[in-house]
Amino acid sequence: MQVIKFKFNHFWFVFLLLFFLSSLYFFWPDKDLVINFYETGDGTQFEAKVTIGMTLMIFAVFIYMPFRMITEPFFRIG
Repeated sequence: MQVIKFKFNHFWFVFLLLFFLSSLYFFWPDKDLVINFYETGDGTQFEAKVTIGMTLMIFAVFIYMPFRMITEPFFRIG
């Protein structure tokens, strides 16, 4: 008898995507601050934290999550 075992649950990607996109919505007004920090390297500690946070968030939403959804099989049999 074959049993389907879920290897990775794509269901949680919906909530993670909504969480990241809603967070990005609140931080989006700071995008000029982030671009300026990347271009000049000057800024406060807050600007550095926002820059790192937005970089990680954009990486997670647009690179890491689609990669996991494509490369991880939804389930395996056996």
